[in-house]
Amino acid sequence: MYQHLRVRRSGRGYDYQIDRRGGNRGDDDRRNDGLRDRGRIASSCPRCAAFETETVPKLREQAGDRVSFVLRSYPVVYPWGEPATQAIEAAFAREMEVGEMGSGESGEGNESGGVPADAPYGFRQGSEATWALVRHYFEEQSQFGEENVFEKTRTFLAEETDLDAEAVVDDAEAKQYDDAVQADLSAGEAADVGRTTPTIFLFRDGEFRTSAKGSISFEVVEAALEL
Repeated sequence: MYQHLRVRRSGRGYDYQIDRRGGNRGDDDRRNDGLRDRGRIASSCPRCAAFETETVPKLREQAGDRVSFVLRSYPVVYPWGEPATQAIEAAFAREMEVGEMGSGESGEGNESGGVPADAPYGFRQGSEATWALVRHYFEEQSQFGEENVFEKTRTFLAEETDLDAEAVVDDAEAKQYDDAVQADLSAGEAADVGRTTPTIFLFRDGEFRTSAKGSISFEVVEAALEL
């Protein structure tokens, strides 16, 4: 995982986004509006899972609606991370298509208002199903392998989301969105992320504070962002 975290002095509601360089709906990394954690994460990386399941909840509790997270997948750890990233990209693309065809109840339609305290990850961006898949990979890491990742992904999406699970997995198997996967890998290399995940870049009120890699505790982020 390669992730940016930003915190604002006053917030509109926490925000979790899938990032896209080049201007897709999730790409607000150039806004200088608060506290953000932007980072590189590998779905198959145990330290990434620990950051998401142990550190992130503490950040949400401490920073409240001032914090936003932007995710870039960075599948350099364990073989099943790459097909999982293909599935994440395929799910995200499908979800954005659905949002564009919908009534504006998700995605950018939520940008101007606050986010409910119990809103799911990705609520403002309209990427709730994609974030659910990301968290499923983290929570069930021990159950995944290169040989079963697509089948388990299909089952999860069909049972737990409204996405077309067959279409998502078909796209992932065909590497329909491999350009996005490779763009994230290239951006990580350009940022000198190397092969250490997670890597996070920390911002406060538009100012870059520091980056951190590997096992990242809440205390490290708390000190860097003066929470």
